[in-house]
Amino acid sequence: AAVHRLLVEGVPPDLLGPAGLDMGLFLQARLCLLTREFGTPHDSALVPVLDFCNHAATAPGAHQTWDLAEDAMVVRALRPIAAGEEVCISYGPLANPLLFRTYGFTVPPAEEAAWTCSFRGEEVIEVATQLGAAPGELGLSPLVEV
Repeated sequence: AAVHRLLVEGVPPDLLGPAGLDMGLFLQARLCLLTREFGTPHDSALVPVLDFCNHAATAPGAHQTWDLAEDAMVVRALRPIAAGEEVCISYGPLANPLLFRTYGFTVPPAEEAAWTCSFRGEEVIEVATQLGAAPGELGLSPLVEV
């Protein structure tokens, strides 16, 4: 919502069209970018064709890397790929909640590379305090207010 607000407030209205920047369309566009962008030394980029590759939690057929010398995304096969076989890449060792939230799918539990759980900061502090830890000793992320 903050990025949407910055755009609405910072972009001249004539560039946004008569209806302005609809929040629903903005979120849809933002999610499309999040699920198709790849990290590069220049921030992130859309890589046509590579964004069509699906995720393989185990034994992906290819791997993508940024070639610094060529300043380009390079895709290399990790094993022989049969004619007509789908070429999959790994989106990373992500837990099902993160896969679902970001990409809209999950993998079978046996293929899940990592597990994730979420707690409210107050819950972590409460349990740690019950176990005798002082709030300053918890090593919480700076995003968690103690």
